[in-house]
Amino acid sequence: MVAFGGGYEFSDPQFPLRTTQWNATLNVSLPLFDGFFKPRAHPPDQTAANQSRVQRAQVEDQINAEVRDAYTDVTFWQEELPGAARI
Repeated sequence: MVAFGGGYEFSDPQFPLRTTQWNATLNVSLPLFDGFFKPRAHPPDQTAANQSRVQRAQVEDQINAEVRDAYTDVTFWQEELPGAARI
């Protein structure tokens, strides 16, 4: 980024102001490579929490699959056995 600036100042102690001071500025900003930068790693607590969420989701999926299988078995055997109680 490059920025230019300028200004002037009247600095006479008495009126009429005859003395002026001029100034000019140039500002240059250059990005430098930071060779020591490392991406922030996840804290151990957050990693453990994420693993717990994944494990919980796997257990929930397994339970849902087992319930569906059990329901399918029950409905099959209810149709096979004429005197069985219906769900």
